[in-house]
Amino acid sequence: MKAVSLSFRATQQRVPLLSLVSMLAAVVALNGCATRASQAAGQVTPPVSESQRAPGPALSADKQDLLRRLREAEHADRMNSTSWSDTNVTLGTAYAIKAREVRHVIGRIERGEPVSQREIKRALDNSTPHQLGGYP
Repeated sequence: MKAVSLSFRATQQRVPLLSLVSMLAAVVALNGCATRASQAAGQVTPPVSESQRAPGPALSADKQDLLRRLREAEHADRMNSTSWSDTNVTLGTAYAIKAREVRHVIGRIERGEPVSQREIKRALDNSTPHQLGGYP
């Protein structure tokens, strides 16, 4: 049986195709095991829709409007993070951090915890990703 190999121009090394396939299969298998293990341990929870959320304190119209704006900002940051993740990793990471920051503020508001205007303004501020070449 003749060994089939791939050649990578950057390193000029030859990698047997069977080794590459074996390595990819091992990664996929380990990823599946890790996902099942974390689900079994309760570490991964499915997203909760608006209708499934536990009723929290009644929110005023102003807070509901603020939450809507924050959710839109989180969604935009997540989409920008995904858009930039292949071409500009630093920018994609900056948007992902902003999305997590906004999600944290949303969670605190939903739990009825006090959140300062300064924290809200900072969560909505995208000047860092903009300085890195992202969208304003």
